[in-house]
Amino acid sequence: MNGGARHGIGVPVGLLGAALICFAGSKGLNDMMREAQVFYGRGSAHTVTAAACTVLAAVAVAVLASARWVSPVAALLAGGVHLVLGGVVLVDLGTAMELYEAISVGEDAARSMVSAGASGFYLFVAAALLASAAVPHRWRSPASPAAPASPAAPASPAPHAPYAAPAPGPWGGRSPKDS
Repeated sequence: MNGGARHGIGVPVGLLGAALICFAGSKGLNDMMREAQVFYGRGSAHTVTAAACTVLAAVAVAVLASARWVSPVAALLAGGVHLVLGGVVLVDLGTAMELYEAISVGEDAARSMVSAGASGFYLFVAAALLASAAVPHRWRSPASPAAPASPAAPASPAPHAPYAAPAPGPWGGRSPKDS
């Protein structure tokens, strides 16, 4: 796949990844905190679901940040979305709550997003994704398989220089132990 197509596919992958990380991560982290407060770490079916959501979000961050087949445009877009989601909390918490309520589905999702935004989760994810997109080698297309050698030009071994004897050292070719 050429670079233009790879980067073009990175746009929808980045936006879908941003949504997955945002909602699965915020729900997972918020529910894990709630379970820890209510059940004092004894666990329940909700704990397993919360942990699964958190792991799903972490895997999505890892794929966007490091997979060779994913364009860094995807990490750049997802990181930008999370920078906005986390940065709005720093500006004004009331505005952040209005934004989270506008983009979430349901009151529980909005509460989870407020918790994730206030805890710094979105800024953490943004920093990881934007840093991974800043690495220069990620912008190059993955290496294509090498073309077979042309039969017209057979490969010949490089000429080798004869091995030269080592020059005598300060002891006239003898080791210091011989003295």
